Amino acid sequence: MNLYSYGKLLITGEYLVLDGAEAFALPLSCGQSLNYKEIDNNLIKWTSYDMKNHVWFNTIVDKDKLEIIESSDYSVSKRLNEILKSIRNHNSNFLNNNGCEIKTKLNFDKEWGLGSSSTLISNLSSLANVDPYIILNETFGGSGYDIACSRVNYPLIYSLKKGKRSIQKTKFNPPFIDNLFFIYLNKKQDSRGEILNYSKLKVSNSDIEKVSSISKEISITNNQKQFNSLLDSHEQILSSILKRMTVKSELFSDFEGSIKNLGAWGGDFILSSSEFNPSKYFIDKGFNKVFRFKEMVNSTNFDYL
Repeated sequence: MNLYSYGKLLITGEYLVLDGAEAFALPLSCGQSLNYKEIDNNLIKWTSYDMKNHVWFNTIVDKDKLEIIESSDYSVSKRLNEILKSIRNHNSNFLNNNGCEIKTKLNFDKEWGLGSSSTLISNLSSLANVDPYIILNETFGGSGYDIACSRVNYPLIYSLKKGKRSIQKTKFNPPFIDNLFFIYLNKKQDSRGEILNYSKLKVSNSDIEKVSSISKEISITNNQKQFNSLLDSHEQILSSILKRMTVKSELFSDFEGSIKNLGAWGGDFILSSSEFNPSKYFIDKGFNKVFRFKEMVNSTNFDYL
């Protein structure tokens, strides 16, 4: 059996989506595959491949007790076992009837923060026929927008209000789409730690409403100046809440255009919007991984471009 889930990027609504704000999110053309094959023994033999097809993790687990027999990385094995045990609590037959070989493969760098965990949870939940949002809540936590992205091929407005999830299909094909670039900041952010820090802050209903409004407007505008203004407004709202400098103020104050953090602040990717190709600008500053919008959001795999 072969399964596949899409990676994700959160364009707007970071942090505040946890408090009910509407967020604009994109499933990506890259993601993670999972191949499942039954074997005649009492083991779960697990191998994970990176985007260069190199083995980056493997483990052998007793299928009955879900105990680690051997592992190339016990910290990763413990996180994996946490997911497997959560799923089995909701489906007692999960990986319990026969031994199996499971092979996973990422087609993005696992350090990029594009959803290595959410795509894994999505694939395993599909394999077990259980609700991936429940498994996410019991393991990594979060709003669940990444799970939503893993299973659709269109942009979406996502919200979670008082336990009620809303996933609205939207379109995003502005005339300036070729002026949008994603840049990797050369470090992976600890999303779980950032969420914990955010949970200690007080957020006003007004800020939640403003961000929700920005999410909806930014997904439909055809005017780049308005788009940039919305990006800047979003950054200022989060800067005030988090008591942190925006990424543009901190690292790119001389950039002619708008720059926005994507996801947890301080790492992973940013979005740039300007009237010129910014590749040389970012490369000169030491950020070599610069991608056009359509390189990560591939129109051949999506029905909205």
